[in-house]
Amino acid sequence: MVRLLQEAFYLGGSVALVWLVLLPAVVLLAVCAVYILAETFHDIWKRQGWS
Repeated sequence: MVRLLQEAFYLGGSVALVWLVLLPAVVLLAVCAVYILAETFHDIWKRQGWS
């Protein structure tokens, strides 16, 4: 039982480490994607002459 808990803890620790690395990268990618989409939509908006 203790061994199982230790293995779960190590696994959880490595998952936490992965999230610590991945989460900022994912957030950065999401921000970039939203920015690019907003710029593209703004260009389309201006070309259509809606504003």
